[in-house]
Amino acid sequence: MGDNLEDIEQAENRLANKIRKEKIEIAILEKDNQEKQLRTLKFYLYIQIAIIIAALLLMYKRYPEVSAALTPQRILRYGTYETDAKTDECISNIWKLMGNKKLKLHCPVSGKEYIIDGDEIYCPDASVHGFKKIYSSKGQIPRVE
Repeated sequence: MGDNLEDIEQAENRLANKIRKEKIEIAILEKDNQEKQLRTLKFYLYIQIAIIIAALLLMYKRYPEVSAALTPQRILRYGTYETDAKTDECISNIWKLMGNKKLKLHCPVSGKEYIIDGDEIYCPDASVHGFKKIYSSKGQIPRVE
């Protein structure tokens, strides 16, 4: 009977050792899994940071264009341009056309008829006045560029 008791104790010890080893293996696997998850999270964090940095660099590079687009245009009647009498007459004709697009008015310098495109009215040849564009859009104050 003593041998049986000894065999049972040895079996218990082997079983306890096996359980301890399995617990250690499980702990190691859990730690490995946590480390893998941490590496994955770090990887995604680095990707997000890289995207943010790229976006900031792009915004910095495009700042002059965005700034120019957001800056309101200078309006003629607020005194931002010096114009001659013929240019003033051209602008006056654009005002008249804004009130009645059926009028057949001509630019006082070039002699060409004004361009009417929907809600927009253009001087046919603004370069003769020394400007890139003289126009009115959607009933706004005529502008020069």
